[in-house]
Amino acid sequence: MLLGAYAASIVKLFKEDQKVTTVLHHDVLQVTRSLLPIPAELLREIILLFLADAFFELVVTPDLDVNWDPLSPLLHTSFHFRQEFLAPDIQFLQSLECESPILWQARAFMLNTMYLRLLEARMPQLGEERYADLWTYIRRVNDTALSITDKMPASIRNAVFAPIQNHLYLSRHLVERIFIVQIVCIFCAVYWAAPEHVTGKNAPLAGLVSSLERGSKAVAEQGAELAKMGLKPDQWLPIPQAVLDAVSLPKCWGVLKGQISLPVKGDATRHQASGRVQDNATHQFGLRLRDHLSVVLSPDQKARCLTQGVEDIPLAWRRP
Repeated sequence: MLLGAYAASIVKLFKEDQKVTTVLHHDVLQVTRSLLPIPAELLREIILLFLADAFFELVVTPDLDVNWDPLSPLLHTSFHFRQEFLAPDIQFLQSLECESPILWQARAFMLNTMYLRLLEARMPQLGEERYADLWTYIRRVNDTALSITDKMPASIRNAVFAPIQNHLYLSRHLVERIFIVQIVCIFCAVYWAAPEHVTGKNAPLAGLVSSLERGSKAVAEQGAELAKMGLKPDQWLPIPQAVLDAVSLPKCWGVLKGQISLPVKGDATRHQASGRVQDNATHQFGLRLRDHLSVVLSPDQKARCLTQGVEDIPLAWRRP
């Protein structure tokens, strides 16, 4: 589009020995096939447009076992790109300190993908605190990538970065939803047999509860942003089944379903043959966990969960 507008704004005067001389309307600037073939501002926009078109082949790869160095060919072949995006004194890529939206968005995509791969590799030994710390860092990088993009001129931002930003929002929204599933499964698998840990006034799990609430708020806000972009829920990225299996969602949903079905103390209308009961606070907390899961799962995933049978809390999950 920009190139078309540029071509329409120039008038070819003559050809002489394969040398083309052109001028802009109103004689604003003369451009020839010499040292600088076209204006530097247009070169920058061409580079950005090229990167937008090639972004997903260059940066977003489905696996992390590849050498993540997608920009090297472009850096070595494009003098103008090096002038724009390299620190002039040391000629190193300004990856952390620079304000290049391309590089920051690439970094955000890479971290989101890394988080998915960690979960798919079934690495719960990192512990929920490590995962929470990691996701806090990933959120910060995502926020920086989006804020730097917002500083770009509107014409470039809309033409170049809107498609990339849509994918970044979808990617971030996916990982936020995975974080919710992960926390709920931690509650079901580790702490559910001791509900006083989540319902007591000075509960040691208050941090995880607040993380769950913040994460759910972030998911809702991002869902609203996606709606503004015209991205409906059926266009959201579904949580990979490998991730759901890694956090034992089917088993956790069955345990949660069984816990919710227990009679509440003082409710004479319900009866449980095993004699197990729960207090109202624990029952309400279970309903909240179920609601959190229902929001972040796709319709197909929710349908599969609803067919999940009731499971008792495995002995290995019970606290002594």
